[in-house]
Amino acid sequence: MKHKIETSFVTGTVDPTELSEWDEVHPSKLIGLGGYIPAWFMEYCVEEGDRPIVEYMGEMYRFGMHEMTGGTVDGDLIYQYPGDPQLHPAFHLKAKHNGAEMVCYQHAIFAFRDKPEDEWYVTRMD
Repeated sequence: MKHKIETSFVTGTVDPTELSEWDEVHPSKLIGLGGYIPAWFMEYCVEEGDRPIVEYMGEMYRFGMHEMTGGTVDGDLIYQYPGDPQLHPAFHLKAKHNGAEMVCYQHAIFAFRDKPEDEWYVTRMD
């Protein structure tokens, strides 16, 4: 079930595609799939101005971020890699100050972009 998120520095949606298998899952558990990453995104929104989101996340993560190429994120934020099942987003966050976005999927997969017209940078952060 879709739930909106709104703070002074970020907007977002939990379960933006309203995936039926997540109907009975509390929104906090879906956000919990992201581990520390959502907190880092919120810190970025408060502290980092217009710095590229992937650069910031890479410094926070410290295990090296490697882009997963070959897949796509569509207009509904569904991630598709050829030959694999679609991954629906657990949640989507957007920075109010500069429009940077992040999407969290199952299997510790995240997508980031600085502006809506940019390509998504997809990576695994576990």
